[in-house]
Amino acid sequence: MGLVQQDNARVADRVVGMFWGKAVQLGPTPELSHAPEHSYTRMLISSIPVISEEVEALKPQWPGEHNLTPDSGAVLQGCPFAPRCLLAKQACWAQIPLLTAVRDDHYSACHRVSGMIPNKLVKS
Repeated sequence: MGLVQQDNARVADRVVGMFWGKAVQLGPTPELSHAPEHSYTRMLISSIPVISEEVEALKPQWPGEHNLTPDSGAVLQGCPFAPRCLLAKQACWAQIPLLTAVRDDHYSACHRVSGMIPNKLVKS
C-alpha cells in the first residue's frame, strides 16, 4: 500500500522514498524529513513551498528535466537519479547503488551517503 502526501509525520512512523519505482531511501519519518540521505529525498524536501523569500533563496537549484525516463528506451547503467543529482560521482554513472543501511533502521541507495554500515543490505 502506498500513501503520498506532504505531511507523512502524522500518518506513518516510517516512509520510503521512491524514484522510478525503486526505493531510494527508507527510514523513520522524522529522519527522512529532517536529515535526508539521498539526493532525490533532499530534492523532494526542498520542493516544499516556504513563505520567506530569504529561505527560498537558500534552497539548492536542481538540474532541470532530462530525456531519461523509465519508458524512453534509454539505457542507464548506474543510478537513475545521476543525471539530476548535484553530488553524482563516477560510481553513480557506472553502478546502480544498493539499498544499504546507513544507521539502524535507516537505509539509502546512494554511493555518496555517509556512515554506511557495511554488509547490511536490503533487497528491493
